[in-house]
Amino acid sequence: MKNGRSFMERQNKKKLKSIEIFSINISQVTTLRQNLRRWKPSKQIVQRRRACFIRIWTTNYNRFVTEDNREDPVELWTHHYEAKTSGNHAKVYNYFITLQFKDSNLASYLDTVDEHMKIMSSVGMKFQGRLQLSVKTEDSAMAATKSKSKRPEYCSGGKHNPKASHPEKDFWQLTKTGLSYLDSGASHHMFADKRLFINYRPRSTKVEIANGNTLAVEGDGFVHVVTEVGTVIKLKATAQLSMGTWYSSKRR
Repeated sequence: MKNGRSFMERQNKKKLKSIEIFSINISQVTTLRQNLRRWKPSKQIVQRRRACFIRIWTTNYNRFVTEDNREDPVELWTHHYEAKTSGNHAKVYNYFITLQFKDSNLASYLDTVDEHMKIMSSVGMKFQGRLQLSVKTEDSAMAATKSKSKRPEYCSGGKHNPKASHPEKDFWQLTKTGLSYLDSGASHHMFADKRLFINYRPRSTKVEIANGNTLAVEGDGFVHVVTEVGTVIKLKATAQLSMGTWYSSKRR
């Protein structure tokens, strides 16, 4: 360990000299520690010096110092920190994805992003040459929606529409004639069986349903309905030739 630390001190001397931290010849320096004690460096140089000691200490020394680069600190540093290895790729990419926009200075933030991109490029990370951004405005989105959408076809007037999504055998108005519909919000209730009516009067008219379509009516009158508790309710109703899906209705 002693030999290793002695070597690191020699390497740090060379490195500090190579980045102009020492203003005197390296041969005049007895030891690195003595020189640093009597010399008052600038703030920038202090930061560089600290970076040197941090980066080339025991952990990194054991990791990337070899017999070939022991006496060449510049090559040693560039070989490790500019190496196009997966380890360096992961390191610089992790720095990039943890970058945060902490203040309102957008220009400074973009400069920092640009620096990170250059660092990633320096270690061999490749980027796509061109990115295409597709932006849809509200008008174009609405136009695309209208052009692709198709209004569904419905049956009406008690007749099956061949363009409807269901076959004729499943047409409710033709197959479910025995059901009756009660709607508290409608002016009339709908019944298909004329035998249920009292005070029935024949008449030919139409009933408008909720979707705007109409149903043919052949008469109207009143129907008595017995509830579960035995109460009899008198309902104003219309007799229709065929019954469809339950809609609120309004007499025309």
